[in-house]
Amino acid sequence: MKKLFSICLLITTLFAVNAQETKKYFIVFETQSSTARNYINNQDNWKSDVPYKKFVRIIISPFDAPSIMDNGYTSALGNQLAEFIYKNHLKEFEKLKLHLRAFNYTTIPYTERDYKINTEDCTSCNYQHEKIIINGFKFKPVKEFTSSEYSKKMYTFITGKPWGKW
Repeated sequence: MKKLFSICLLITTLFAVNAQETKKYFIVFETQSSTARNYINNQDNWKSDVPYKKFVRIIISPFDAPSIMDNGYTSALGNQLAEFIYKNHLKEFEKLKLHLRAFNYTTIPYTERDYKINTEDCTSCNYQHEKIIINGFKFKPVKEFTSSEYSKKMYTFITGKPWGKW
């Protein structure tokens, strides 16, 4: 009986040690001025080929993910996010065409303060971002080390260039 108890305790301990802690994150995509605008003769203007000439910020609402995001999780996050957007929210991302150099985004650990800063209007800024909040993204904690077809499609969609043409 003691041996069985010891084995159960060992298995429980190993399970607890291997259990991945999670925390909440949110994601922000936003216009990169250096990509979408030209600064010529002391004037900052939208590039002529940029179809939507307003600053845009798209926020992916908070979701759970491993508290330690290594390269494998980060790659999987990008792939899953690309698929989620491509299948469900491509229309919203039309506004970011040619605003980014790639399928770039910022993953931010969720705090109420940081989320509020990114989703509300800045009263001291020179310009305002048009804000779009997208709900419903769920991260599946797997590790991947290559770009998915959806990541490649989103790169092409956002930049107007074929995958691999940096």
